[in-house]
Amino acid sequence: MTYVCIYTFQLSETKSGEIQRIDMNKFDCEKIKVIFKLDIDMFYDLKVEPIQPPHIEHVLQQCLKIKDSIEKAKILFTPEYFSVSFFKNGKKIVVKNADGFLQFPLYISFDEENFVVGEAAKKVLGDKPTFVIYDLMKLCSKDAIKKKDSKWPFKITYDDSKNESLIEFDTFRGRRKAAPDSFIFLILKFCLGLIEKETGKKFEEIGIEFEGLGSKENYQQCFEKAADRLNLKLTFL
Repeated sequence: MTYVCIYTFQLSETKSGEIQRIDMNKFDCEKIKVIFKLDIDMFYDLKVEPIQPPHIEHVLQQCLKIKDSIEKAKILFTPEYFSVSFFKNGKKIVVKNADGFLQFPLYISFDEENFVVGEAAKKVLGDKPTFVIYDLMKLCSKDAIKKKDSKWPFKITYDDSKNESLIEFDTFRGRRKAAPDSFIFLILKFCLGLIEKETGKKFEEIGIEFEGLGSKENYQQCFEKAADRLNLKLTFL
C-alpha cells in the first residue's frame, strides 16, 4: 500500500485574520512535531518542528564536536623552544617553521625595523648579540632577577616602583628598556599570526602549556599581562 503525503498544513485564520499555511516541503526529515496552542479568546499559536532520528542526532553532535575542535589552538613552551599546534577536522596539526621543523627557538631579534622570531633571530646572535633576547622563560619568571646570567648580552635590572624586571637591549632605533611581558607579547602575536595563516581564523582564546619549566604559576602573571594587550584569553594546561 502506498501513502501520499499531504504537503500543506492549513488553518482557518491567524490573529490578523489571514489564512495560515505551513509548507511541509521545507522539512527534510521523515517525521515532524506539530505544537498547537489555543487561548481563551480562541487565538491559536502553531509551531512545526522536525524530529531527527537518533542516528542523525548523533551525527549532528559529532559535527558540533569537530567544529569546536577546529577552534582549539595551543602553544607549548620549553626552556629553549616553543611550538604551535591546532586541531583541524579532529586531527592535531603542528605548525612548521621556515626550515620545516616543528619547534621555534625562543629568540627575538631587533636589528631590523620589524622584530624577528625563531631561528632567524638566533642567527643574529653571532654578529649582533646585544640586539637579541633569549632565555625568555627565565626572564618572565617571578624570580627572574635571581636567574641573572653573566653571559647575557642584554642587561637586566629590577624596578622597585613597578615591582618588575626590566631588560635593556639594542634595537634598530637605539637602546631600549622593556619588561619581560613585552617579549611574551611579541611571541604570542607571532603565534597568533601563524595560526590565523594556517586556519584562516582569528583566535580569542588559546591554550598555554609549559614543559620542563616547573610550576606554571611561576610564569602565569607575565603571560596574562602579555595576553591582555592582545585581548586574548589564555587557558593554562
